[in-house]
Amino acid sequence: MGDIEKPVGLTAEALRDGLCLYDPGDMSDEPADDLRGEVETALRLISKTVNGQFISSTERDSRGGPSGMFYLDIKKTTDYDAQINKRAESLDVSKLDQAYFRALAQILYLSDRYYIGTHLAWEYELEWRSHHASRIGYMFFGTPSQRSTAQPPRDFYVFFLQPFGELPKLSKSEKSDVFFELGRRDETFDTTLRWYAASLDLEATSSGKAKETYASKASGYLRNLVRWLEANMTTAFNVTYRGQTKPLPEWIKGKLTTVGARAGIRDIVNTAASVCLEEHFREQAPDYPGFFVLITNENRPQAAQDALRWMRKATQTRQATAVLDALELLDGDRPKPSQSKYANFILELLRAKGQGQVLNRSELIQDEFGIDFMVRYRLEPEWVIVLLAVLVHSGDVVLSVPGKKYDEAIWIA
Repeated sequence: MGDIEKPVGLTAEALRDGLCLYDPGDMSDEPADDLRGEVETALRLISKTVNGQFISSTERDSRGGPSGMFYLDIKKTTDYDAQINKRAESLDVSKLDQAYFRALAQILYLSDRYYIGTHLAWEYELEWRSHHASRIGYMFFGTPSQRSTAQPPRDFYVFFLQPFGELPKLSKSEKSDVFFELGRRDETFDTTLRWYAASLDLEATSSGKAKETYASKASGYLRNLVRWLEANMTTAFNVTYRGQTKPLPEWIKGKLTTVGARAGIRDIVNTAASVCLEEHFREQAPDYPGFFVLITNENRPQAAQDALRWMRKATQTRQATAVLDALELLDGDRPKPSQSKYANFILELLRAKGQGQVLNRSELIQDEFGIDFMVRYRLEPEWVIVLLAVLVHSGDVVLSVPGKKYDEAIWIA
């Protein structure tokens, strides 16, 4: 006796041939393929009519319907794939956009923690390429109308626009705004995204085994969606800056520091945004120092400490040399502030105070929306410390902090 619970049945080809199907209507040059397709369509409609119950298949095709070997499944009371397909047909575009944004967050390595008080926005760091220095801004998933939710203001705003909702006009965008838009989609992307969004939606409204199943299927669809985005990033996206829209490859041509497949998606996005914003950064800080090594928010404190150690001749690292050279504090291999416009600015402020007067921190460093900068040149406090240290070293200033005074004698080992 056969086991009626075994997943054994007939293929679409076997059903076509066994039923001796014939279609008197117009057919292509491949009537066998046409008839097989009609069988598969009929089975999909039957499965849909019974909400995916009782009929199973050994595989599914790219359209979400059954194919391969079809068989009666007497234990099947819920077809999760059929439920996903059914939900996918009725999803509104906002849920498709949200699913797309979740996939983007994964390939861009963005955390689940949004910037305080915002939704789908992150504080983000870009390299000012010509100066090898980092700038701080925001990464947004959405439109500029949501920009006001990110406070305080920062140096730039990178937007990834939704692929399905209504898009804003970008012709009069700010100099600080860069827009990434998915300009080309195909059936594979649309179908996978719908399945992913539907799985997430069903997972959110289910419990127990069903919830676990939908979560597992969502993870699978997310992997497929991420693979599509990774494979098509440089061909499917357009970038718009100041009203000028070009395919992403045109913005990054010859600019990537990594080559070909070794360039990650985040590297590509950062490069395109940095190229667009180069002139904007120059206008913000026209006399900002340029480094020959990359200085980021993370390594800036260490770079400043290296520069201080360099003056004590403890260690003279390449990073320390880059800092002192950028701040115009080196004369050969000796620290010398007289040629530094940054150091001379501090001395000008001090001379303006008059004999016996002191220059307070608040007169040298200002708060700009929660970030401290020197009142001119937009220098971070770490670089101000290095400048003051060299001025102390040269005997030009004495630095006082509560309970202590530092003069040139501190550099004598």
